[in-house]
Amino acid sequence: ARDRLGRNVKEALRELGAGLIEANPQLHDQIATDPAATMRLFEELLRTVYRLIFLAVAEERDLLHPRTTGRDARNLYADSYSFAFWRTRSARRAAYDAHHDAWEGMKVTLAALEQGQPLLGLPALGGLFARGGTPTLNVACIPNRRFLRAVWSLGFVEIDSRLTRINWRDMRTEELGSVYEGLLELRPSLSPAGGFELASV
Repeated sequence: ARDRLGRNVKEALRELGAGLIEANPQLHDQIATDPAATMRLFEELLRTVYRLIFLAVAEERDLLHPRTTGRDARNLYADSYSFAFWRTRSARRAAYDAHHDAWEGMKVTLAALEQGQPLLGLPALGGLFARGGTPTLNVACIPNRRFLRAVWSLGFVEIDSRLTRINWRDMRTEELGSVYEGLLELRPSLSPAGGFELASV
């Protein structure tokens, strides 16, 4: 199960990276000529995936909102801005189009978690969600089909030919740590056709 989860998280990274290259041609030219820029972009992708996993775990354990958060704020977050909302949408293949609204919606959530957003009942977490950690992704576009495939990879796993929702709530610390360690062994590159690839070192 841990290996399958690791593959899914790697696939989420690959989809986000591919989406960035497709929708932002200037990034392709930049990383094609600057290995340091390639690693900086990869670090941003890693941070973004960590953020999404944090949301998945915190939501399923009901730890994201302070206990005093009102029902209206909780409902607004759950219905339009949560990881769970995008996971549900990722199961609708009709949503896999070339528009960019899904990633733009998630950027609202990620930005809100830096300094807090009372309307959504979100606390100020800073740290992992500091905008300075993802300067490129803060302003870049990602096609819905790529972002939702990434979310799908973080939301579902196939076990014995059956699709199962990933149980982030009961994920043990050592399991999450193992996944993180595996990601740090990856190195990004451009394929001969100009696509985004990840390989283990």
